[in-house]
Amino acid sequence: MTKSCFKELLKEVKAIKQPKRKGRPIVSIETSLYVTLWGLCNQNCYRELSDRFDLSLKAVHGIIIKTCYLLLKLTKKYIRWPTSIESAHISEMFQAKSNPGFPSVIGCVDGTHLKINAPCQEPISYYNRKGYHSILLQAICDSNLVFRDVFFGWPGSSHDAHVWSNSPIGRALNSRDLKLPNDMHILGDSAYPLNTYLITPFRDNGFLSERERKFNYIHSSTRVAIEQAFGILKSKFRCLHHLKLLKLSNAKYIVMSCIILHNFIRIKSSEDVAVLFQDDVQSTEPEIQENEAVHGNVDAITKRDVLCEFLMS
Repeated sequence: MTKSCFKELLKEVKAIKQPKRKGRPIVSIETSLYVTLWGLCNQNCYRELSDRFDLSLKAVHGIIIKTCYLLLKLTKKYIRWPTSIESAHISEMFQAKSNPGFPSVIGCVDGTHLKINAPCQEPISYYNRKGYHSILLQAICDSNLVFRDVFFGWPGSSHDAHVWSNSPIGRALNSRDLKLPNDMHILGDSAYPLNTYLITPFRDNGFLSERERKFNYIHSSTRVAIEQAFGILKSKFRCLHHLKLLKLSNAKYIVMSCIILHNFIRIKSSEDVAVLFQDDVQSTEPEIQENEAVHGNVDAITKRDVLCEFLMS
């Protein structure tokens, strides 16, 4: 984060209405932001932060949680679903990534595991197939690697398709409460259920045709955006490599703050993204579930076949 970017962030945080408290604050908002950014961007323990900023352990913990709580008030501004105009621009950018480019893509979805210490309650449900305890983060990103939708908190043992079907965006699309403009779609891997609004690759059973293999290649080359977004997020905010929290309920504040800051930096560092917002890597590997993720409805299968033909032309 550049100095100018930090100053803009500080300005926005200062503008947030805060509850009045008696007495003098322990530290200024600026120092609080410094402490929080250092804590999120590194894997230092609170004792190291305490020594670095000459604060007590209790003060450091309180500062980070309270500052993250303030950052969460910027959620609607920096994590929002694209408008129709933005969607058209995003689609063009996705299609320009390869030749031929995948058409009508509004975003790419995937999930990633965030490692945690074994929780006191129901630890087995958080134990994932990779051999450690985790919480799942599902996200949709656009062509500029900005997160447009985030769903966080399900135990690590949950399947991507199950998390998707229970997420607000998954339910809204399934119930038609949310309709993607101009017959657009989201790209997901084979762990997700095929639908007209969620296009997944052909299942590789060893007998794919040449056109299906090419479709999967272009699909994967486009969908890699979400893996890149997760990679940048975790490389910038290294606390996400292992969330060492005493209270699991605080994970939401930490993770969402990292995503808001990620989007803030992407928006401020890119003129193209900044113009859109003026209008106010590690991913989970796919797990095949026959009944849910492989067999889509007839309309979805037809749409994928049409897209396949388009990419072959």
